[in-house]
Amino acid sequence: MKKGAAVILIISFLFVLPSLSFAGNNEWAGKDKFLHFGVSGAITLLGYGVYKDGFGFSTRQAEVAAFLTTVAIGAVKELADDKFSWKDMAADTAGAGFAILVLRIKF
Repeated sequence: MKKGAAVILIISFLFVLPSLSFAGNNEWAGKDKFLHFGVSGAITLLGYGVYKDGFGFSTRQAEVAAFLTTVAIGAVKELADDKFSWKDMAADTAGAGFAILVLRIKF
C-alpha cells in the first residue's frame, strides 16, 4: 500500500484515542461515538488498501468502495442492535468520510 501499514495503524490509533479520555456519555460526543468514528475510519483505510492493492481498483473506485463498505457494515451492525441509532450511523459515516480525506492528503 502506498502509504504503508504503519500510517494506517497510527491514524487508527489517533481516531480511537479520544474515546479513552474525556468523552463521557454525551449523546453526540460520548465514548461510543468516538469508537464508532475511529473503527469506521480504520475499516475504511484498510478497505481502501484491499480494494486498491488487492483488487486493482483505481484510486477513486477504491475510495468509493471502501466508504460504502464501511457504511454498510455500520448499518448491519445497527440493524443487529436492539435499537437502531442514527447517531451511531452519523459517527460511522463521519469516520469513513474523514478517512477518505486523510487518504487524499499528499505526504
